[in-house]
Amino acid sequence: MAVTGDKRGFALVITLIVTALLVALITEFIAEVYVDTTARQSYVDAQKAALLAESGVAGAVGLLQFSLPAKSYTSEFDLWAKPLDLPEESGLLRVTIEDESAKLSLNHIAGANGTFINESDPTGSYYGTAKRLFTQLQLPAGDLCDAVADWVDENDIPKPGGGKRH
Repeated sequence: MAVTGDKRGFALVITLIVTALLVALITEFIAEVYVDTTARQSYVDAQKAALLAESGVAGAVGLLQFSLPAKSYTSEFDLWAKPLDLPEESGLLRVTIEDESAKLSLNHIAGANGTFINESDPTGSYYGTAKRLFTQLQLPAGDLCDAVADWVDENDIPKPGGGKRH
Protein backbone atom coordinates (compact mmCIF):
# COMPACT_ATOMS: atom_id res chain seq x y z
CA MET A 1 0.00 0.00 0.00
CA ALA A 2 2.86 2.37 0.62
CA VAL A 3 3.91 2.11 -3.03
CA THR A 4 0.49 3.38 -4.24
CA GLY A 5 0.72 6.49 -1.99
CA ASP A 6 4.14 7.33 -3.40
CA LYS A 7 2.77 7.20 -6.96
CA ARG A 8 0.01 9.69 -6.14
CA GLY A 9 2.51 12.10 -4.60
CA PHE A 10 4.71 11.72 -7.67
CA ALA A 11 1.75 12.45 -9.97
CA LEU A 12 1.04 15.61 -7.96
CA VAL A 13 4.64 16.80 -8.34
CA ILE A 14 4.59 16.09 -12.10
CA THR A 15 1.26 17.95 -12.41
CA LEU A 16 2.69 20.98 -10.59
CA ILE A 17 5.81 20.97 -12.80
CA VAL A 18 3.76 20.73 -16.00
CA THR A 19 1.47 23.53 -14.77
CA ALA A 20 4.45 25.75 -13.94
CA LEU A 21 5.97 25.09 -17.39
CA LEU A 22 2.66 25.89 -19.10
CA VAL A 23 2.33 29.15 -17.11
CA ALA A 24 5.91 30.12 -18.04
CA LEU A 25 5.27 29.26 -21.70
CA ILE A 26 2.04 31.27 -21.82
CA THR A 27 3.70 34.22 -20.05
CA GLU A 28 6.56 34.20 -22.55
CA PHE A 29 4.10 33.99 -25.45
CA ILE A 30 2.10 36.95 -24.13
CA ALA A 31 5.28 38.99 -23.62
CA GLU A 32 6.46 38.17 -27.17
CA VAL A 33 3.11 39.17 -28.67
CA TYR A 34 3.21 42.43 -26.70
CA VAL A 35 6.76 43.23 -27.85
CA ASP A 36 5.95 42.43 -31.49
CA THR A 37 2.76 44.48 -31.40
CA THR A 38 4.55 47.43 -29.83
CA ALA A 39 7.39 47.22 -32.38
CA ARG A 40 4.90 47.09 -35.26
CA GLN A 41 3.00 50.10 -33.90
CA SER A 42 6.24 52.02 -33.42
CA TYR A 43 7.21 51.28 -37.03
CA VAL A 44 3.81 52.42 -38.30
CA ASP A 45 4.02 55.61 -36.21
CA ALA A 46 7.55 56.33 -37.48
CA GLN A 47 6.49 55.88 -41.10
CA LYS A 48 3.49 58.13 -40.55
CA ALA A 49 5.65 60.80 -38.89
CA ALA A 50 8.17 60.64 -41.75
CA LEU A 51 5.43 61.08 -44.34
CA LEU A 52 3.89 63.96 -42.42
CA ALA A 53 7.30 65.63 -42.05
CA GLU A 54 7.99 65.29 -45.78
CA SER A 55 4.54 66.71 -46.53
CA GLY A 56 5.16 69.62 -44.18
CA VAL A 57 8.51 70.39 -45.81
CA ALA A 58 7.01 70.19 -49.30
CA GLY A 59 4.15 72.45 -48.25
CA ALA A 60 6.53 74.96 -46.65
CA VAL A 61 8.73 75.03 -49.77
CA GLY A 62 5.66 75.64 -51.91
CA LEU A 63 4.50 78.43 -49.61
CA LEU A 64 7.92 80.09 -49.71
CA GLN A 65 8.12 79.77 -53.51
CA PHE A 66 4.71 81.39 -53.76
CA SER A 67 5.20 84.26 -51.30
CA LEU A 68 8.88 85.26 -51.41
CA PRO A 69 9.59 86.10 -55.10
CA ALA A 70 7.30 89.13 -54.97
CA LYS A 71 9.24 90.73 -52.06
CA SER A 72 12.77 91.93 -51.47
CA TYR A 73 12.47 91.58 -47.67
CA THR A 74 10.81 89.34 -45.12
CA SER A 75 8.80 90.10 -42.01
CA GLU A 76 7.29 88.24 -39.08
CA PHE A 77 3.91 89.31 -40.42
CA ASP A 78 4.32 87.46 -43.72
CA LEU A 79 2.09 84.50 -44.48
CA TRP A 80 5.00 82.04 -44.20
CA ALA A 81 6.00 83.30 -40.71
CA LYS A 82 2.72 82.21 -39.11
CA PRO A 83 2.26 78.58 -38.05
CA LEU A 84 0.06 76.63 -40.43
CA ASP A 85 -2.25 74.08 -38.79
CA LEU A 86 -3.45 71.22 -40.98
CA PRO A 87 -5.98 68.75 -39.58
CA GLU A 88 -4.98 65.14 -40.04
CA GLU A 89 -6.99 61.99 -39.37
CA SER A 90 -5.28 61.26 -36.05
CA GLY A 91 -4.42 64.76 -34.92
CA LEU A 92 -3.06 68.06 -36.13
CA LEU A 93 -0.02 68.81 -38.28
CA ARG A 94 1.59 72.15 -37.46
CA VAL A 95 4.02 73.55 -40.02
CA THR A 96 6.30 76.37 -38.88
CA ILE A 97 9.01 78.13 -40.86
CA GLU A 98 11.82 79.99 -39.10
CA ASP A 99 14.25 82.36 -40.77
CA GLU A 100 17.63 81.06 -39.61
CA SER A 101 19.46 84.06 -41.09
CA ALA A 102 17.49 86.30 -38.71
CA LYS A 103 19.08 84.64 -35.68
CA LEU A 104 22.12 86.10 -33.96
CA SER A 105 25.13 83.79 -33.76
CA LEU A 106 27.04 84.73 -30.63
CA ASN A 107 29.89 82.47 -31.73
CA HIS A 108 30.58 84.83 -34.64
CA ILE A 109 30.84 88.11 -32.72
CA ALA A 110 34.63 87.86 -32.77
CA GLY A 111 36.63 87.63 -35.98
CA ALA A 112 38.34 84.45 -37.09
CA ASN A 113 41.72 85.47 -35.67
CA GLY A 114 40.33 87.13 -32.53
CA THR A 115 40.55 90.65 -33.89
CA PHE A 116 38.40 93.30 -32.32
CA ILE A 117 35.35 93.59 -34.55
CA ASN A 118 33.48 96.81 -35.22
CA GLU A 119 30.24 97.57 -37.00
CA SER A 120 31.88 98.17 -40.38
CA ASP A 121 33.75 94.85 -40.40
CA PRO A 122 33.66 93.28 -43.88
CA THR A 123 34.15 89.71 -42.60
CA GLY A 124 30.46 89.39 -41.81
CA SER A 125 30.74 89.09 -38.05
CA TYR A 126 27.76 89.81 -35.85
CA TYR A 127 29.44 92.32 -33.54
CA GLY A 128 27.50 95.32 -34.87
CA THR A 129 24.22 93.41 -34.90
CA ALA A 130 24.71 92.26 -31.32
CA LYS A 131 25.63 95.77 -30.23
CA ARG A 132 22.46 97.23 -31.79
CA LEU A 133 20.35 94.47 -30.21
CA PHE A 134 21.79 95.01 -26.72
CA THR A 135 21.34 98.78 -27.09
CA GLN A 136 17.69 98.27 -28.12
CA LEU A 137 17.19 96.05 -25.06
CA GLN A 138 18.75 98.79 -22.89
CA LEU A 139 21.66 96.57 -21.86
CA PRO A 140 25.32 97.67 -21.64
CA ALA A 141 26.04 96.90 -25.30
CA GLY A 142 29.77 97.61 -25.41
CA ASP A 143 30.63 95.57 -22.32
CA LEU A 144 28.42 92.61 -23.30
CA CYS A 145 29.67 92.51 -26.88
CA ASP A 146 33.29 92.78 -25.77
CA ALA A 147 32.82 90.05 -23.16
CA VAL A 148 31.18 87.63 -25.60
CA ALA A 149 33.69 88.42 -28.38
CA ASP A 150 36.57 87.94 -25.94
CA TRP A 151 35.11 84.66 -24.69
CA VAL A 152 34.65 83.07 -28.13
CA ASP A 153 37.81 84.28 -29.89
CA GLU A 154 40.73 81.90 -30.20
CA ASN A 155 43.51 84.02 -28.71
CA ASP A 156 44.32 84.74 -25.07
CA ILE A 157 44.55 88.52 -25.43
CA PRO A 158 41.94 90.21 -23.18
CA LYS A 159 39.82 92.98 -24.66
CA PRO A 160 38.47 96.02 -22.77
CA GLY A 161 35.34 94.85 -20.93
CA GLY A 162 36.09 91.28 -22.04
CA GLY A 163 36.43 88.06 -20.18
CA LYS A 164 39.08 85.43 -20.80
CA ARG A 165 39.08 81.76 -19.93
CA HIS A 166 41.58 81.02 -17.16
